[in-house]
Amino acid sequence: MRRRSEPGHTAAAQRIVGAHLVLNAKGQEALEPRLGKACAAAAAAAGGIPVLPLSSTDSDVEIIIVPDGQCVQARRLVISKDNGDVVADKEVVLPTPADVSPR
Repeated sequence: MRRRSEPGHTAAAQRIVGAHLVLNAKGQEALEPRLGKACAAAAAAAGGIPVLPLSSTDSDVEIIIVPDGQCVQARRLVISKDNGDVVADKEVVLPTPADVSPR
């Protein structure tokens, strides 16, 4: 296995995605005990709450809730797609080390 510092090592491009969690009524009810009433209500409101997606499958998305407004604690959750949706705000593709010129 090559180390990052060895010639010929290519890093995969990484993506940082900002997103919002928007819960449906079922999701609001299911997650209220874990999130608190105010945070669950904010997540069910238009626009939802800011999150950082970590991974996803066909049935769920793993996220971290960004503390903001009614959601004052960062929380790591797995959200079933039956309970709502995670909507991407924007996507940034980071350059690979080969794409970055030395300073």
